[in-house]
Amino acid sequence: MSNIIMYYTYNTDRLSLKILNTDAAEQVLEFYLENKELEAFEATRSEQFYTREYQRLALEYEFDQACAGRMFRFWIYEKCNKEKIIGTVSVRNILRAPYTKCEIGYKIHKDFRRRGYARESLAFVRDLVFDDVKLHRIEATTLIDNTASIKLLESLGFVREGYLHNYIEVAGAYRDHLLFAATMLLDTADL
Repeated sequence: MSNIIMYYTYNTDRLSLKILNTDAAEQVLEFYLENKELEAFEATRSEQFYTREYQRLALEYEFDQACAGRMFRFWIYEKCNKEKIIGTVSVRNILRAPYTKCEIGYKIHKDFRRRGYARESLAFVRDLVFDDVKLHRIEATTLIDNTASIKLLESLGFVREGYLHNYIEVAGAYRDHLLFAATMLLDTADL
């Protein structure tokens, strides 16, 4: 797969969302290095994560998974600047009938927050999952004190469904999370 140069690109009003191949490893690494503060909200990472080779392998894996329809990671760019990654939305753990569900995650570059980019990209991917991927349930988790993420999910129709005790290791300790979900009824003939 690493010899294939292929991008899946979707556009919103202000953004381009792309599934990238290994050629973008340096851009992805730059995004993560510039946003190490996100570790306060995410699963604990090893230092190896912050290498070009790790990101190249991750992009290769994610590209293969996207081609197989098992997961999608969209890297977000402003339409006016296609050289700098400003965020990502991932659709992972896709399960088909009888579950027809997935999990979604997202993050925005520290210098591009409070511009509505998370909302714009997440709303687009939510609709893509319902309309094109034909799933009926999208789950999202967030730390219990991440009020910005909670407000974003609720504004997009995600409903709080539960409290997950000691759910994910974040910054060396297992932390509690809230579970949110958005659902859409489908005609079972589409499955």
